[in-house]
Amino acid sequence: IEQDAQHSFGSSLSFDYGIWNNLTFNTRLPVSYKYDTEKDVSQAALGDVSFGLRYQPFPVRPGAVNTTLYTTLTTPTGDSPYDINVNTEVSSGSGFYSLGGGVSMSKVVDPVVLYGSLGYSMAFDITGINQRRGSDTLEEVNPGDSINFSMGLAYALSYEVSLSASYQQSYNFDTEFFFDGGRIARSEDSTSSVVNTSIGLRSSKNRIINLSFGFGLTEDSPDVLLGLSMPIDFSGLKPGA
Repeated sequence: IEQDAQHSFGSSLSFDYGIWNNLTFNTRLPVSYKYDTEKDVSQAALGDVSFGLRYQPFPVRPGAVNTTLYTTLTTPTGDSPYDINVNTEVSSGSGFYSLGGGVSMSKVVDPVVLYGSLGYSMAFDITGINQRRGSDTLEEVNPGDSINFSMGLAYALSYEVSLSASYQQSYNFDTEFFFDGGRIARSEDSTSSVVNTSIGLRSSKNRIINLSFGFGLTEDSPDVLLGLSMPIDFSGLKPGA
């Protein structure tokens, strides 16, 4: 049994670019600071960079359900948990590639917006590992795939203030660990559930600052989540600017 207790502070820079009227490319660059209270170890490092596409197959019509298809590729650019010294270091990434996709839907019921999504993520196996774990050496990991869904609503209190509430849940299948000597260990399936609320404040004509607060409902979820997001608009990159 290994005790695990970490505090994680993260920030990310997301970039979105409209390729066509109904197709958008996006990428996300995360940076995190982690502190492990059990090992008394801290580290600030780059996380796993992701690339994605969003596609709207149908034109947006007033009163109709807006459907968006999406796909995301996550790369193991962060410090892998299978390359570090588990006794003296903490990781900033997952250590493996993953490819996910799904569908999200939204509907405007003025002044409320209802939304939800459903997705599946496939994790790729990790080979060539040579990490000491206790008396054994870890050689290969087969991460489990995951299913996720979310639902929520946003309510406009005024032209400057809005509130939103959401529920997110993911189910992760078991992971297999292959050690030297032929020993195989498996982790149990896990479920993460999070309730999140946020307030949006319009600071200017084209900028809304979002402050969020959430908490986990299961043992595999974070206890508390605090967030701040703000869009940065590069008007010079827009066509016709």
